[in-house]
Amino acid sequence: MKQGLLVGFALLLLWGCSSDSSLSGVGNLYFSSSSLATRGASRAGTACNAVYDATTEPGLCYTPSRIAGSISKINLGKVAGGTPARLLGGGTDKAFVYVFKNAPFDLKNQPAIASEDTFLDDKGPYNAVTMTLQGIETEFTAGSTPEIYRVRIPFTTTPPSSSTVLASCLTADQKTDADLFGKIFGATIAFPGDILVCIKSTLTEPCADTDFQWVDAAGTLFSTRPATPKTVTGGTYLYAADACVAGDPADVTQGSVTLNVTLTAPVDASASFKSGKKSYTVGSTTGSQFTATFDLAMANSLFVPTSALSGDLSTFTRTQILAKIDNVLLKPLYVKRARATATAAADESMTATATFKAE
Repeated sequence: MKQGLLVGFALLLLWGCSSDSSLSGVGNLYFSSSSLATRGASRAGTACNAVYDATTEPGLCYTPSRIAGSISKINLGKVAGGTPARLLGGGTDKAFVYVFKNAPFDLKNQPAIASEDTFLDDKGPYNAVTMTLQGIETEFTAGSTPEIYRVRIPFTTTPPSSSTVLASCLTADQKTDADLFGKIFGATIAFPGDILVCIKSTLTEPCADTDFQWVDAAGTLFSTRPATPKTVTGGTYLYAADACVAGDPADVTQGSVTLNVTLTAPVDASASFKSGKKSYTVGSTTGSQFTATFDLAMANSLFVPTSALSGDLSTFTRTQILAKIDNVLLKPLYVKRARATATAAADESMTATATFKAE
């Protein structure tokens, strides 16, 4: 998966054809960003608010230097409703491997993601995107002694066999496949809402999977999960929980968080299927390949409420920051957690510009 702030999000989709006329063959998605902060750059926050339901919460916003994670679905749709066109996730394959097809993304390194689309099921103009994430990783610079913080938050149990829900449903072979194709964040065993942190003091130091540690309420780091780790929780609305119905293949739902994006201008795109080939139309141009480039607003996308930390992140010690690390979140995620219910106003939507091309 793109955020009322300026993140670059670039997707390149190269399409083929399939026996299902609504589906393309496997294509590639590429995520990129031109609006993230330079690693180790200025830590000064900008005054901002998180608005949800009848609440306006003041705080400071920061621009992250990295956003990465694991994504399983992207839908292109309409703010007013209607059938979405899937850009990533699902398809006609029922093999077990596809149940756990999580795609890593990194807005700086742009890994390729195999994907399918369902154009034909609906036609544009489209003006919204939804992204279903299994986990998110952000990086920012903070502290009275400047350090680089990289924070991982899984939204599903990883690896999947560590989930009591999935373990009671999957066969031994299915657990092996699940861990092979559905694991996120390396080999670390973690649970929905866990906060894992890697802190480095120089720009050249990388964060290996083994460098990430849990945090407790006092701001102490642990190499293994403590009895009472600090977590991001918010009731049943924040996460879609792990779920499983036994079978061959099993009917599996991995835990996730869905974030919304509103396009600043609508995109008119459609597809047709003739003579065994699928073609795409964008505006007056038709072609067998489809390219979509999303530039999300990611500047000042990390939100820290004044109620949690009254002051700039640049003024606090490491222990003080870690004690409140569950309140340094992407603003749409913070709003979802603060609301914890879907009965009132809609979630805060990220914004993005988009360029579509058929060729």
